[in-house]
Amino acid sequence: MDIDINKYKDGANGLLKSKGMMVDSHCVMCQNGEESINHLFLTCGVAIELWDSVLSPMRQRAPRPI
Repeated sequence: MDIDINKYKDGANGLLKSKGMMVDSHCVMCQNGEESINHLFLTCGVAIELWDSVLSPMRQRAPRPI
């Protein structure tokens, strides 16, 4: 089974938009950014706090975008 990962790069809302559905594209966690894979894992303030809390016991920090 082949999966086209590019279909999902803009998150669930991007997939729904590509099907012609009207959806709110703001991040449901922070209400700031546009929902995307990059935002969800790298730039969402809520996600960064979560990553930091998970990684801090290992003395690591969440990845920050360049």
